Amino acid sequence: MSDMNPYQSPETDVSAVKPMLCSGMVTPTMRNYLKGASGWMRFMGIVGFISCGFMVLVGGFMMLLPAIFMQLHEFDAGDMANFPGFIGAMGGFLYLVIAALGFFPAFFLYRAGARIRDYTRTDADFDLEEALRNNKAFWKFVSILTIVSIALVPVMVIIGIVAALSSAAFM
Repeated sequence: MSDMNPYQSPETDVSAVKPMLCSGMVTPTMRNYLKGASGWMRFMGIVGFISCGFMVLVGGFMMLLPAIFMQLHEFDAGDMANFPGFIGAMGGFLYLVIAALGFFPAFFLYRAGARIRDYTRTDADFDLEEALRNNKAFWKFVSILTIVSIALVPVMVIIGIVAALSSAAFM
């Protein structure tokens, strides 16, 4: 008969198992995910560039619109004092600012996608590092822009209420 107790719990070597990431290698599955994301990142970057270009065109048109409108309707000096041409200029300026702010996320996203594509072709660690750096820059910029946008909402609501009340007072 053996000394083994059939009712004793089994003993095993309990040691920490390192996850695969600790090996420092990019697995083929990871490479496929990166390669798949690369095309979409570059596509969205290009869409961002095109959107910024359209915003610049619309902003320029809005800034020129008051001058065109005054030429078409032949305002005289008395009418020009009542013409709110600054509204078009301010709207156009706002479009230009939004286009400038939209350029940077598109730029970071496109560069991250391009560097991932380069990494999948060359296996150079530098390309992966640059892709991750640009990805970080994209998310940091978008996050800061989101925080600023959320912070500006109450300010814009207050400005809107004051503008509405002041315009109602003049009627």
